[in-house]
Amino acid sequence: MPEPTEGPGDLAALFGHPGERRPVVLEIGFGLGEAALALALAEPGRDLLAVDVHAPGAGALLRDAAAHGLTNLRIVLGDAVPVLRDLIGPGALDEVRVFFPDPWPKSRHHKRRLVTPGFVRLVASRLAGGGHLYLATDWVDYAAEMLAAIDGEPLLDNPFGTFAPRPAWRPVTRFEQRGLDAGRRVVDIVAERRAEEVAAPGALGEGVVEVVAAALVDDLSRPRRLLAARRTEPAWAAGRWEFPGGKREHGEDAVVALRRELVEELGVEVEVGGEILCPATGSAWPIRPGYVMRVWWAQVASGEPRPLEDHDELRWLDVAGADGWLDVPWLDADVPIVEQLRSVAR
Repeated sequence: MPEPTEGPGDLAALFGHPGERRPVVLEIGFGLGEAALALALAEPGRDLLAVDVHAPGAGALLRDAAAHGLTNLRIVLGDAVPVLRDLIGPGALDEVRVFFPDPWPKSRHHKRRLVTPGFVRLVASRLAGGGHLYLATDWVDYAAEMLAAIDGEPLLDNPFGTFAPRPAWRPVTRFEQRGLDAGRRVVDIVAERRAEEVAAPGALGEGVVEVVAAALVDDLSRPRRLLAARRTEPAWAAGRWEFPGGKREHGEDAVVALRRELVEELGVEVEVGGEILCPATGSAWPIRPGYVMRVWWAQVASGEPRPLEDHDELRWLDVAGADGWLDVPWLDADVPIVEQLRSVAR
């Protein structure tokens, strides 16, 4: 899958049927490809995008797909988070499957686990209304973390309320069998994307201005500190605190605009995480008449934040503080966003 120069890729064109909308399934961490191959064969009317970081498994799946003449399977060799974030647009997926991700069993390695609240938030933003996220693991503590992440995501519902029955269509892979042979319990979790429509980037009403902003934290995998910036102007906002960011220019990709604004305002390059969607709209946050704001989790990749434009002070707020991340007088429109972020981080 070629990396796009501007925004998400065209999935229909990738699968060879431009302009034709077919269901798209994303499988993350396909291993040796047993489940991906079986499900692609069983569902010829659905397109399957399979992502993994290990070349031997990708080679095996390519070989087997070619042997069966599959046309509804595409493989991406790489990390799932940038694929979701950069190559797949909001609402583009009908299903996401994460079967037996690396459990990183040692406690000091838990921060490397894939399924976190931030990851679930990103997946939810890419699912169409009514779409599903399927998770499976044979590590009970990881299953509990997954369930908590699902329960904490406002765009997802858990139709079973807890762990789900094993889907009859999910094949048993050798990795799963290895866990069963070791006496571990296999747990399935299912989440459904709520039906609120996800607005495509730039799909705004006439005259609506889109602002892009960053919830800049110390660690995307386990955020504890959040950066707040104090405004100097206009007069009604001076002295209040906000998320750093600014207006998206006409025709400019939203994430590109966000990166540009953070260089101009703070002098930093950032790693961009998942988008933080407004529960009421399923997309951007209304901030005042004629203005909406899209907010992403982000982490500094290079540079040291300093107030270069429109701000006179930056402050790192600790979620463990007396008021969590509400220790400063935020702009009124930013408060519900901070509250949602804090509920995830605590």
